[in-house]
Amino acid sequence: MSTRSNQLIHYTDVLPTFIDIAKGEADPTMDGKSFLSLLQGNDEAIHQYVYGVRTNQNIINAHVFPSRMIRDKRYKYIRNFNALEVLNKNLTDNPNINVFLRLGAEKHANEPFEELYDLKSDPFEKVNLIHKRACKV
Repeated sequence: MSTRSNQLIHYTDVLPTFIDIAKGEADPTMDGKSFLSLLQGNDEAIHQYVYGVRTNQNIINAHVFPSRMIRDKRYKYIRNFNALEVLNKNLTDNPNINVFLRLGAEKHANEPFEELYDLKSDPFEKVNLIHKRACKV
C-alpha cells in the first residue's frame, strides 16, 4: 500500500512515529509528533509550520554557510546568514575565522541574505519574492 500526503512533517517526527508504530508511548517532552495517522491514510494536519537548518559545517569540501528556513503549506522563508551582501557585518577580529566566513560566502555567491517563495504559484522556488512590495496571502 502506498500513501501520499501534502501535510507538513519534520525529521523530529520520525522517532515519535516509530514509537507509535511499536505501540509505545513517546515522552511528551520530545520534539516532534507521530505521523502514523498519515501512513494509515488519514490526511490530517501534523504541523502548521516546519523549520529547517543548514550549516555545511564539517562536510567534506563544503564551506560554512549557515541558513535557517521556516515554511507553511504556501510560503517558504529562508535566511542565509553568511550571504555576500552581509559578509562584512559577520567578520570578526580573528583573521582565521574570517577566512572561513569569506570562503563560505564566496562559495554560495548566488544565494541572497533572504529568500521568500510562494510555493503555490512557484513550487520550484524560482522567483524570490523578498523584495516585492506586497504579497497576497
